[in-house]
Amino acid sequence: MKAILTLACLAQLAQATITYSNNYALTVTSGISTQSVSNGNGDAVISTTLNPAAGESYVVTAEYCADGLCTGQVGIANPTGLLRLTNLSITCESLTPTCNNQVLIQFFGSGSGLDTTVPTTFTGTFDGTQDGSDALTGEIYYTVFANTDQVKETYDFTTPDTGAFSFGPFSDTIQAHQAAWGSDGYLRLMGGLANGATFSLPNSLDIQFSTPEPSGFLLLGSGLLIAAGVKRLRRSRR
Repeated sequence: MKAILTLACLAQLAQATITYSNNYALTVTSGISTQSVSNGNGDAVISTTLNPAAGESYVVTAEYCADGLCTGQVGIANPTGLLRLTNLSITCESLTPTCNNQVLIQFFGSGSGLDTTVPTTFTGTFDGTQDGSDALTGEIYYTVFANTDQVKETYDFTTPDTGAFSFGPFSDTIQAHQAAWGSDGYLRLMGGLANGATFSLPNSLDIQFSTPEPSGFLLLGSGLLIAAGVKRLRRSRR
């Protein structure tokens, strides 16, 4: 029994717990029109209207958050780390058939808890929808950094003419030399959204943290179990 409890404790110790700072921010820009917001507790939310040109507006909402701290959630859902650009929508309101200016949504967040003893892999997936009638193009970029150690991912995307889309996964790995980390990135929509149409990420751009399974700890635990079995066997022979 003691050996089994020891194994469970060692496996638990091998799982890093990611924490999130009160320094999360979003900036949305189109043409010369820009708005920024900075919130705390692993979450930033923005809702605004951008006016990049006469007769052209974008209604924009977005949230950058730690899973579990996003709107409507009640606590950390992924202790191993998951960042989300979510609840995002960009709606064109134009006197012409389309909004032609780019929209740039920049995000930033930070925290701690990276495991400095094993590599950490960051995997991004990107899911959304658009209800216009023509394909849209854009770019996703994000980086996660721990001092000079960093991962960077850039992905150029083209949506279908209308409906849902999904891109990824795309991933990279670093060996962090400090527990503290930061993240930033952007989503750039190149324009061409039809008047009245919406580009949205009702799910999100997800950035998942992951580390290798604690095989060394499991082997150690197996050794303890074997030793315990031998000890019981010896006792049974007396």
